[in-house]
Amino acid sequence: MWKDNGVFLGTQQLDTAQDCETKVFKRLVPSIKQTFPRQPIVHLLDSLYAQGSVFDLLTGAKHQFICCFKEGSIPTQRRKIRNPSG
Repeated sequence: MWKDNGVFLGTQQLDTAQDCETKVFKRLVPSIKQTFPRQPIVHLLDSLYAQGSVFDLLTGAKHQFICCFKEGSIPTQRRKIRNPSG
């Protein structure tokens, strides 16, 4: 059992460390919002978190975010940023 900020984060076996990190992050954001409802929060994220579901979660929590990734690490994301309509 692993707890962070008093929140149960789970005991299940996961395939990869990255899978574990993103799942924990998705469970932790609502707890942060509940603990600090009026505190402005900015998340600095790396390419692991460049996922629509993560961005939707943060936007829904009214948290701001900066997502950095090295050019070439996620070519599809880079194309979306340069041309968001297509």
